[in-house]
Amino acid sequence: MATDLVRKSKDFAINFKGILVDMLRSVSNGWKILITDPISVKVISAAVKMYDITDENIMVVEDITKGRQPYPAYQAIYFLTPMAKSVDALLNDMKAKIYAGGHIFFTAALSDGLFKKIATSPYKGYIKNITELFVDFIAFESKVITFERPESFYHFYSPDSHEFQEEINFIAEKRLALTIQDKLDRYSRMANMEPLDRPRAVMFVIDRSFDVFSPILHEFTYQAMANDLLELVDGRKYSSSQGADEKETILDDTDNIWEGLRHTHIAETINNLLNNFNKFVSENKAAISTSQRSAATGANTLKEMRDTINALPQFQELKGKFSLHMTMAQECMAEFERKKLNKIASIEQDMATGLTADGSEVKNPVADLAPLLADRDVSIVDKIRLLILFIISREGVNDNDRKKLLDIAKIPFDDANAITNLALLGIKLSKSSGKKKVSKKEKKRKKRDDDVPYELSRYIPNIKYLIEDYIANQLTPSDYPYMRESDAAEDNPDNSGSKKITSLRNAKPTWQTKNKDSKDKTSSTGRIILFIAGGATYAELRTIYECASSLKREIYIVTTDVLTPKKFIGQLKELKKVE
Repeated sequence: MATDLVRKSKDFAINFKGILVDMLRSVSNGWKILITDPISVKVISAAVKMYDITDENIMVVEDITKGRQPYPAYQAIYFLTPMAKSVDALLNDMKAKIYAGGHIFFTAALSDGLFKKIATSPYKGYIKNITELFVDFIAFESKVITFERPESFYHFYSPDSHEFQEEINFIAEKRLALTIQDKLDRYSRMANMEPLDRPRAVMFVIDRSFDVFSPILHEFTYQAMANDLLELVDGRKYSSSQGADEKETILDDTDNIWEGLRHTHIAETINNLLNNFNKFVSENKAAISTSQRSAATGANTLKEMRDTINALPQFQELKGKFSLHMTMAQECMAEFERKKLNKIASIEQDMATGLTADGSEVKNPVADLAPLLADRDVSIVDKIRLLILFIISREGVNDNDRKKLLDIAKIPFDDANAITNLALLGIKLSKSSGKKKVSKKEKKRKKRDDDVPYELSRYIPNIKYLIEDYIANQLTPSDYPYMRESDAAEDNPDNSGSKKITSLRNAKPTWQTKNKDSKDKTSSTGRIILFIAGGATYAELRTIYECASSLKREIYIVTTDVLTPKKFIGQLKELKKVE
C-alpha cells in the first residue's frame, strides 16, 4: 500500500564513520544489498572499509548506473548523490522492483524537483524511507575534509565562469562566508540542534589567493613529496610494478607506518623508517632464524633493509608495509636528484622568504634563476614554478624582463597562461615604479622564520600565522570581520592580548617530538575550522596537525580540493585562454 513519503534529516555527528555504519544497521532484516553511484561510493569508501560493510550483512555493493542482477528477496540500501542521473536510475529500480524494497539515503538535501519526481511516482510504495544525511564530502583524513571539486577553482577565479562572475578576492570571499553562515544557521534550526556544553567553534573562510607560495613550492615532507614527485592517485593510491603485474596500494590511517611518517621531513622519514624497522627486528629476534645474519643484526641502509625484509617470510603484512615505504622513500630521493631539486628548492626558498639560508636579504635572484631556466634537464613545470615565485616575490616584473625570462626558459605559449592568469588571483604581474613596500606579514616572516631546521624547508604556510594570531587575539577585525557582530563578543573566551603562546618555529621541528598522550589532550576551547576555497596544499594539511598538537587545540581544515603543484598550475592555465 502506497504511503505519503516523508523526508528526514539526520543530525551531523563528529563520528562520520558512525553515521554510515548506522545507515547500514538501520535495515536489520538479514542480508542486504548496498547500491551507490560513482560519487557516493567515494564518500563511503573514504570512511569505512569493505570489512566494515560486510560485517553489517551487506552481501554485495553495486553501482546504480550499471546493469545489475535482480535480488527480489532482499532489501536494498541506496546511498546516492542527489542528482538527476541517480534519481532516474532509482525510478527505474522502483518500476522494475528488482529488490524487495528500497531504503533511500541521500548524501545531501534533495532538490524539491527531484523529491517531487520520486513522491509522485506510481511505484513509490517500493520505497520504505528517504533520509538526507548531509555527508556530501570526503573524510580525507582525521582532520581534513574535502569536497573533491577541482572545478571550483575555475568557477571561483575565471572571468569566463558563470558561477561567480566577477566575485573574486575579498568580495567573493565575504559573500562565500555569508553564505556559509546562513546555511549553518538554517541547518541548525532545521535539525533542532541543542547548544553544546563547550565553547563555540570558529570558522575562517579564506581562498587560495591567501597564500600562493604554498601550492607552488617544493615541500619535502613525506606525504607532500610523494604526491608531488610520485603523483599518487587521489592523494592516497600508490601504484607499483611487480613483474608484469601492477599493484595499487591505498595509503590511509590503517597503515601505521604511513600515518606516523607522512608529515616528517624526508630525511627524518628515512631515519625513522630504519629505526622502526630495526626496533621491529630486535623485538622479534626469537622468531627470526639466527642463521639469517642481516635479519638478526638489523639494517643501516635502505638496501640492507630490503635484504632483511626478504628474509622474514613469517611477517608478510608488516613486511609489505616496510617494503612499500622503503620503495617510496627511495623513489622520492631518486626524483629529488634527477630533477636537481637541491638547487631549485634553495632558490625557491630564497624567493618565498626573502632571505637566503644564512639570513641575508635576497638581492639578485636572477643570477641564480637564469641558469636553471636555461637548463634543458629542468622540466617545464618546475621552470613555471620558479617564474611564478619570482614574480610574486618581486611584486611584479617589468613586461620586457618577463618576456625575456619566458624566452630563456622556452615556456610554450599555452603553458605561459599559468603565469599570465596569476592576475586573476590578485597577483601583480607588472612592476610598478617606486620602492617595494614590505608588508607587516613579510616583516613578521623575516623576523621569525630564521630558526628552521632544514634549509630547503624555510617557508611557513600563512595559515600557521593565522591560527597563532587568532589564539593570541592579534587578528584585526578589518582583515577578518565576523559575519555577525554578536559573535565577536562571545568568541574564544580564553583569548588575551597579553597571552603567551608556544612558538611553532623552534629549531627542532615539533613532529620530531612525540608526546604519547598528546592525542588525548586537547583544550576545552572551541574548535578552529579553516575553510579554503580553491584548494588546500599538503603543506597546509601538515600545518593543521602540527598546530593542533603544539597548541592542544581541535583544528580542522575543509577545502574544495587537495592540491599538488602540478594540479594547481594546470588549473591556472585553464582560467583564461590567451589567444
